[in-house]
Amino acid sequence: MSADITKMYRMIEIDPEDSNYLRILWRNNSSEPIKIYKLKPLTFGLTCAPFLAIRCLKQLASDIQENHPILSEIINRDFYMDDLLTGSDSLDEALQIKNGVTSILASAGFELFVVKAKILLQQIWLLKLDWDKPVPEEIATSWKLFVDELTELNKFRIPRKLIISNLPINLIELHGFADASSKAYGAAVYVKATDVAGNSSVTLLCAKSRVAPIKKVTLPRLELNAAVVLCALMSKINESLNLEIKAKFYWTDSTIILCWLAEPGGNWSTEFADEIQCMQKSKKLKCQRVGGRLKHSLLAYESKFPILLPEKHHVTKWIIRETHKDELHAGNEATPAAPISQKMGDLPKERLQPSRPFSTSGVDYAGPYLIKSNKLRNAEKVKSYIALFVSFSTKAVHLELVGDLTTESFLAAFKRFTSRRGHVSEIFSDNDTNFIGPVREFLRSEKFKQKISNEFLNTCTKFNFIPAKSPHFRGLWERCVQSVKRHLRRILGDASITYEEFYTLLTRIEACLNSRPLIPLSQDPNDLEALTPGHFLIGAPLTAPYESDVTDRNTNGLTRWQRITQLQQHFWKMWQKEYLSQLQTRPRGQQHQYPNVDVGALVILIEDNMPPLQWRLGRIVHVHPGSDGVVRVVSVKTVSGTYSYKRAVKKLCIIATEAA
Repeated sequence: MSADITKMYRMIEIDPEDSNYLRILWRNNSSEPIKIYKLKPLTFGLTCAPFLAIRCLKQLASDIQENHPILSEIINRDFYMDDLLTGSDSLDEALQIKNGVTSILASAGFELFVVKAKILLQQIWLLKLDWDKPVPEEIATSWKLFVDELTELNKFRIPRKLIISNLPINLIELHGFADASSKAYGAAVYVKATDVAGNSSVTLLCAKSRVAPIKKVTLPRLELNAAVVLCALMSKINESLNLEIKAKFYWTDSTIILCWLAEPGGNWSTEFADEIQCMQKSKKLKCQRVGGRLKHSLLAYESKFPILLPEKHHVTKWIIRETHKDELHAGNEATPAAPISQKMGDLPKERLQPSRPFSTSGVDYAGPYLIKSNKLRNAEKVKSYIALFVSFSTKAVHLELVGDLTTESFLAAFKRFTSRRGHVSEIFSDNDTNFIGPVREFLRSEKFKQKISNEFLNTCTKFNFIPAKSPHFRGLWERCVQSVKRHLRRILGDASITYEEFYTLLTRIEACLNSRPLIPLSQDPNDLEALTPGHFLIGAPLTAPYESDVTDRNTNGLTRWQRITQLQQHFWKMWQKEYLSQLQTRPRGQQHQYPNVDVGALVILIEDNMPPLQWRLGRIVHVHPGSDGVVRVVSVKTVSGTYSYKRAVKKLCIIATEAA
């Protein structure tokens, strides 16, 4: 039986001496004198109001202790603020309790009314609408459907009596269930009673649900919250029931929760530590997992029931041995964790077929970068981004400055790119959902994809998105793009440059990237020129006029033009060092010994303080093997010298004779 006290606070009278402290000032309009009112009943908002209300109930229960001991115990035990939840073993006794409690409370000014279903109103309150605003159409439709289904409630029955048996009870158990979804989580507790004849009855005792927070959280976290609610509910019920509970069971369908509970203290994430410790405080927790979620899921059969390899089968041993070998004998922990990988596929035809530069390209974004709107000292800084285009056939790079993350800005940058580099027949873009930030959100948004598809439909340009979380699909341009992003951010720092200066810096960086040697132009020992992306763009290697080195000069003493030159030279030194180290990667050890260098190989000499766009190239004219037959020193002839001189192999970068 449940009940509620009507206007509980307003039924309690304040002591006349205390009412002097509860005054309000009032007048109907500004012309009337101010009137002072004293509040006689208990008022909402007072810190002591809840205590005074409960204290009145306790006093009332104490006053009737001698004449009505049962009713006194019910008032003292079964009230929570103004809510009453009690019961009895028979209907007659329940009616006596109802009439008795009602009359006693009415004598003190408290009145009861039976609580009706309030869940529907709570769902509307969750919308946070003002009282005079109509609900959305879909909510109104759902409400009408619900009203039509209210008649079905007449068929729904929940037994008020917990133990439905006329025989003595032999065993009483509590079974609690916790579950969660993306929208809500909750718990329910059932009482299972078994009589001496072995007959069992199960009755719903209590249930509690909560709406998932607006901020997105993971499903395991919601499952954990549901388990915490269940623990608190079971603990409260165990204290409140005047029954001898022989066993308590906690049920969940989450194996993650069971694993967390089994871990020793101190190994949990700080996000979950408090909740797990709260559950482990319950003595002898008996958590069991409820199956069925995987069986009835919508996953493919192969995903739900993967093939299990026999532990002792020789094929299983071969697979483990091969993986263990591929992982360089990393141990039992690393071998099972090795991800499944396929053999590298053939190079796409776009990489192999002769085509004009940038006919097939990849695009990526970098940024944001802050640039000044003008040259004034306190000029406003605005965000800008870089669109990076990489040619599949020539590895040439094109950089465009983009004002914002809109489809229109991207299309404008793309049109500038095609106006100077020619028509693009196919372009590839990143679709990675693993990155966080507005750039990735912009590139993978459906709105962007739809607009791009519609725009390129008339230009016969095919726009492709590589699979998500697959950076190896864009390996051609990823290394170049990442180095540009990293070094550009490092050299810029807090530098304040204008739009024009930043665009100039980008074009000079673009020239640096397109000057890198790819392969020798010929096998002629006297030909010391290497093929670069610049050859495909202008028919000759990219060069730059000589400029004095300003990398070590103080920024305050430089002109704005010298500052741009300094930024370019800083970028060149960092990027050149990284690019040469990539060409020079030669693992040590007998297991990874590379073939010796040969006479006639075209090499890049690693020199310090080389000016931008300058690569010191040479040909190996003689090798000097050691006593073990390994060549560590060679004689090199350069363009500027008529004589050769010795160089250590580790100070050379060999240019591959075939394009990678």
